[in-house]
Amino acid sequence: DLAAAELTCRRLGPAPTGLVIVDDDQADAYTLPGLTGRIVVSTAMLRALPVDERRVLLAHEHSHLHHRHHAYTQLADLAAAANPLLRTSAAAVRLAVERWADEDAAATSDNRAVAVRALARAGLARAGLARAGLARAGTVTMPTAALGAVHTDLAHRARALREPPPKPRPALALTLAALILATAAAAVDTSHATEHRFERAQATFAHQT
Repeated sequence: DLAAAELTCRRLGPAPTGLVIVDDDQADAYTLPGLTGRIVVSTAMLRALPVDERRVLLAHEHSHLHHRHHAYTQLADLAAAANPLLRTSAAAVRLAVERWADEDAAATSDNRAVAVRALARAGLARAGLARAGLARAGTVTMPTAALGAVHTDLAHRARALREPPPKPRPALALTLAALILATAAAAVDTSHATEHRFERAQATFAHQT
């Protein structure tokens, strides 16, 4: 996934600010991970939003790029691949990085309601073409590793943005990070142990036959 995202970044060409605007009738915006990364926004999405909401949307995608949010989601997906019981946790991590970017974007505006409107209008713009049967492949194929402002649980995030900004809780963040690392390590260890048991079983079967 990361290799595909990097290839897409290279095809998009140089972007000193990280922002690439593609001429596309499908409204979309997302961040591509890579050595430098790219923020990709379609002309249709820019047309759908007023200036203040565009600023919020771009701040959201910049947060993904600046904080390397793809690393969190990729590690969570890797742990879920090793242990399917962690799929719910991987989905929660993806939602969490979107909320992180939402709060960064909301901080660029004096009014959190602008962030709510930007999220809602961008989501409607992206979904509107699909409902009308006008959605197509798009100018740029979005790799799996990409993160998009309007791709994950908009209703929950809009409700959260209507509340006051959450207070920083570094102790909780450190605890959760430690739990994620421990869970990922346990998942990899379990996968390795299972593979070792299969190898022993195969060797025993081959010896008996």
